[in-house]
Amino acid sequence: CDVEVTPSNTGCFYYFDLAAKADFDTWGTDAEIVASVVADLKETAAYYQASGYDLDWTDFLSIGPDGYEFTKLSPDTEYVVYAFALTEEGRPLTGARRCVPKRSFRRTTARSASPSGMSP
Repeated sequence: CDVEVTPSNTGCFYYFDLAAKADFDTWGTDAEIVASVVADLKETAAYYQASGYDLDWTDFLSIGPDGYEFTKLSPDTEYVVYAFALTEEGRPLTGARRCVPKRSFRRTTARSASPSGMSP
């Protein structure tokens, strides 16, 4: 499933990903999701830094239009594409209710998905 993101403010950092809706619905509030993702990204960056890589956690974020081809999606599973904007320090730039816009779709077969506005 190809996901393309075009933020309204193309100069801001943002993060986007895809998750099974059943899992996503258990992750808590938007603020909890943002805090968890930022903590995970900082932990991942620290791991790579300890291994000699020169990168920062913001290297895992996007700026401007971006996209990703998600593969290995399970059939008959509903998915959520979520995204949020944040500062270099990890503070959300969007309000708590809008910081994780959600778009869901169901993977109907092993080869196709038909989310509105997204190409499989």
